[in-house]
Amino acid sequence: MSYMTCSSFGERDRLLPRGQQQQQRQRSSKIRRWLPGSCPKARSVAVACGGLLMVLSATRLAGKNLARPRGSSTPAQEPGTKGGGRGSPVTTVLAQTNLLLSQQQQQQQQQRQQQQQEEEEEEEEEEESSSGQPNVIFILVDDVGTNDVGYESTDLWQLTPFLTTLAAEGVILDDYYSNQICTPSRASLMTGRDSFRTGMQFGVVDDSAPWGLPFDEVTLAERFQAAGYSTHMTGKWHLGVYNNANYPFSRGFDTFLGYTGGGEGYYNHGECVTPTFEGAQFTCYQDFGYGDKDGYINFTTNTTRQGPEMTGKYSTTVITDRAIEVATEHVEKSPSDPLFLYVSHQAVHEPLDAPPPGSFTDEEVELLEGLDYSHRERRAFASIVYYLDKEVRRLHEALDALGVLDNAVIVFASDNGACPSSGGSNYPLRGFKHTTFQGGVRVPGFVYSKSADLIPEEARGTRYSGMMHSMDWTPTLGSVVPELPLDGMGKQLSGFDQWDAIVGRRSAEEGPVRTELVLGRTSYDFDSDAGEMVKEPLPKGAFIHDGWKLILRQSCALWETTKGDYPNPHTVECDSNDACDSCTTQCDGITFDFLFHIETDPLETANLAEAMPEKYVEMVERFEVATKDEVVPGYKPQGPSGMEAWKKFNNWVVAWS
Repeated sequence: MSYMTCSSFGERDRLLPRGQQQQQRQRSSKIRRWLPGSCPKARSVAVACGGLLMVLSATRLAGKNLARPRGSSTPAQEPGTKGGGRGSPVTTVLAQTNLLLSQQQQQQQQQRQQQQQEEEEEEEEEEESSSGQPNVIFILVDDVGTNDVGYESTDLWQLTPFLTTLAAEGVILDDYYSNQICTPSRASLMTGRDSFRTGMQFGVVDDSAPWGLPFDEVTLAERFQAAGYSTHMTGKWHLGVYNNANYPFSRGFDTFLGYTGGGEGYYNHGECVTPTFEGAQFTCYQDFGYGDKDGYINFTTNTTRQGPEMTGKYSTTVITDRAIEVATEHVEKSPSDPLFLYVSHQAVHEPLDAPPPGSFTDEEVELLEGLDYSHRERRAFASIVYYLDKEVRRLHEALDALGVLDNAVIVFASDNGACPSSGGSNYPLRGFKHTTFQGGVRVPGFVYSKSADLIPEEARGTRYSGMMHSMDWTPTLGSVVPELPLDGMGKQLSGFDQWDAIVGRRSAEEGPVRTELVLGRTSYDFDSDAGEMVKEPLPKGAFIHDGWKLILRQSCALWETTKGDYPNPHTVECDSNDACDSCTTQCDGITFDFLFHIETDPLETANLAEAMPEKYVEMVERFEVATKDEVVPGYKPQGPSGMEAWKKFNNWVVAWS
């Protein structure tokens, strides 16, 4: 008698609890892989016994006399002799053996099929649970400062309860930077490259200005497309649309719904300006549309391809509605594809148009009215922030209900510092939008994911203190999405991969990801007489290295109080007559050089440029080395061609070259 283990799932096993049945199937599956066949077949008698087969050799049975059954008078037959009418014992046993083998083989075949089916179902469930590449939702807000989001604010902390909760369940980016104005900031975000390397470092793309993000720059959306993602954008672009090839739907996004310029009305989606070119007249135009591979649709006056009219609809609502619509269609039509959704809000850029009537409950109105505001603009600003928080919550709830967030990362960030003259606040930091002081470039940001595989439990509710810039998102998201093409696509990236450090997987021994950061450089200015960019003797810019910060040729800007106003105190380098107090236009006053040790002086109160000349020279030299590959800015001023083209479409912004 011999024993052999077999992968059979017997009747006795079916009496086990369901969990133990699964364990038995797994053991049986492993055993089956160890053996050359399921069970011995030829010339064997198999007796199932609790997962063990007792195998009796048929040849041994046939070669020996069998013991006479108890109570039988039939003598045992010798091998080779013919038996009586009921057959010889050997023949009977062999027949029974063959029958038993046949039945057991059928049973084992059924069990193998069942086991295979169960294993396939388990594999499918595992694949479904991992869901492949994660969805990425990037929410960018406009002109939101460090004192404007609840988890950092001294006065509006009650108005962003959802953003505060989301940040508390994710990781807050404590030292997150952008560029000081819209176009350079968005160029860095979209390309993963310093703006001085892309030619986007000077000014912003004004409406009817014939320039934009260079066509040889690869966008983040194009990388996601190459990784098999569905890519969609809703909201503000501001990277140029003088040519159809500049539009978001030509730069990596499958669809785009939003506006192309810097600022406009939240309801009328238009702007009235007197352009800067000679002979220009006061002009009003609208800028809101939908675009995809088939072209661009006017969503303001329906003068081109038919589309819904957006005039009169609040932009924050429209942008959120579109994001939900995109996600819903994606789940219905392409559930197996990952999603990259870029939600680029107009809020809280001026003009400060109030949210729609009925947006707030009586309790919420009472809360808004009960806050202590420093000025009228802060009150208007607060209502827009409050409504933005409600709309982010609505988007999150919709995405969660669709299952999009089961395997997803949400990034929330501002594009640059706030404008105090338009209700925003960067308190307690110095400066504001348009300046390279901390108030203009250090902005709110956080990451969130409900997936423990993406953000482990121990990282939730933490703050990441490492220095990070908007250009870092391309390589950082490359860690979140391993299929995202980086080095082999486009020009060399300027950004750094920060993901492991953000979620706590980078050890202290490895040191910080970044020790230096260029916050902008331009060695050029536009000569309106010559009609071109000309190089200046000295560059403008800002640079951080190892806890020190250098600012070159910056107009003086001061600090806010807790009430949001500017007391204009005298400083070493400027007094109230020199200080710039508005960020609606670039400050063109007297410029200064600054040197701060921001590690110990984060509010930039002590300018050490004259007191520490050697350190100042060292920082200038480092800055020059770090920015030696600056390219000529692509900036061009407004021209008449765009506005002439728009008149053909009822003053709706379209490409014109």
